[in-house]
Amino acid sequence: MSIHRNHPRARLAPWVIGLAAILSGSLGHAQSVSMSGSYHESNGVLLDLPFNPPKVTCLPGSNDAQCHLHRQGFFGSPITNVREKPQAGVPGSAFVATANPQAVVLGGAVTIPTGLMSQMAGPQNQQFINNVVVYGETNFTYQLPAAARGKNPPAETRQLAARTFSPGNVLAHGQNNGLPITSPGYVYRANLNTTVSRTAASGFEQLTMRYSGGNGYGGTMAALIEGTGHLFLAGPGIDQIFPLSLAPVVGQVPIGTGPGNLRTQNGAGWDYTEMRVQPAGLFKAFPSAPSVVGPPCPATPPPTPGCNVVSGFDTLGIPLVTLPGATSTRHLFAWTTGTVSVVRTAIRQGITQTVTLTAMGYDTTALTSMGTAVQRNIGLVAGSYALRTDGAGGPDQLNPQLIGLDLEFIPEPGSTVALMSGLGLLGALGARRRR
Repeated sequence: MSIHRNHPRARLAPWVIGLAAILSGSLGHAQSVSMSGSYHESNGVLLDLPFNPPKVTCLPGSNDAQCHLHRQGFFGSPITNVREKPQAGVPGSAFVATANPQAVVLGGAVTIPTGLMSQMAGPQNQQFINNVVVYGETNFTYQLPAAARGKNPPAETRQLAARTFSPGNVLAHGQNNGLPITSPGYVYRANLNTTVSRTAASGFEQLTMRYSGGNGYGGTMAALIEGTGHLFLAGPGIDQIFPLSLAPVVGQVPIGTGPGNLRTQNGAGWDYTEMRVQPAGLFKAFPSAPSVVGPPCPATPPPTPGCNVVSGFDTLGIPLVTLPGATSTRHLFAWTTGTVSVVRTAIRQGITQTVTLTAMGYDTTALTSMGTAVQRNIGLVAGSYALRTDGAGGPDQLNPQLIGLDLEFIPEPGSTVALMSGLGLLGALGARRRR
């Protein structure tokens, strides 16, 4: 069929028509997707990493894997029962030009780029209320995910997908403890709904971790941490341990593992272990410098400026007694869109106390804010616990942790689509000039 010379297509430059025909054949190829996310970790009910203050409360049932239930009780009665998180987690984003189109499909497999999320905020500090731990300072670097774990990295490291848990399948996606499958000590996730139990050698501490729901969607990828920090203990409960003439007394407890390589912190396998060594701490008295500790914080948040802040610990005060160092083995478990609950019951100093951490993942799709495409939102959670031994042959303690990660995948206009739009505009301008 011929085209009349006054037809709009006849007025387009020949190179525009030819290039448009070539590019139009590329539409429908792999979709460009922007991915972004953030994460944080709860260590017991007190310590959230990163600090990124202030803490904020959140609502149960919301799609927020970083919304963690923190519950602590004595003799069965809860005194802490709040869902909270830092006001911001460790952030990150990337634009993936050749993304798997499954990234925006409910339940579809995705691979997270190495180091997608990171934070190097430098020194951070936070005030704590209603606790013998009154203040904390850190200098941590955070990153997620690692390219691979250290022991027997699975082929699908950093891939999130629907999973089954036979020994052969688990070997591929890494929900195991990193030992060879033929090893007598090989451990793997055997079922969708799984309970892990541990009792300390003393018999006075028990921990139960439950994974439930989520249709098996998840995987293994390591969250990393590097650096040092301190927690400070102070208040009437500390002062009464020592002669009142020494008050106030402050204890400094090191946390972290010192400078060096980023160390695996969470999400790397199933009962995958990492060793830690904590240096000794120190109690000091400050009778001639009582202002080393700020005024007490109010009982309800938020903390007032300067309350509970510890300053001058290193340069002032009278050394009293060291706090023993510790060694610990951290047991790490896999990511899931289901629910993870970690409950620890212990008898310490003759007092029965419980700590509960709970969080829930999700996998949902919705229209973008512009209403022009479908975006996908994924939340994942993973549990862990540390078996800690104070000093040489001291009693074992079980301490729970929980990490939550929120991810967002949004389709973006590909370069081809943008170029096609530009060509259309050029064609229209060319047609106008020829009228």
